[in-house]
Amino acid sequence: MAPTSKVLIAPDAKLNIIEDYKVTEKKVVEVPDRIVGIVKCVNPKCITNNEEMTTKFEVINKTNIALRCEYCEKITDKLHLKLVE
Repeated sequence: MAPTSKVLIAPDAKLNIIEDYKVTEKKVVEVPDRIVGIVKCVNPKCITNNEEMTTKFEVINKTNIALRCEYCEKITDKLHLKLVE
């Protein structure tokens, strides 16, 4: 699973960096402004579902996770997110 996909699934997650069995750093993950190549568009007529091409989304809501497809402009919400296989 790509690092960005984990952020979409668990946007409030904390990341602990462990080296030699000790936590060396703690980070709060953030949802990026743009998601490329890891989420499918929910629109069956979208070109990304009918042609071999990379999906691209603008994140329009980072709290409730809502993504707008850059090709067809359909909005995918958190309940309908499907990761590209």
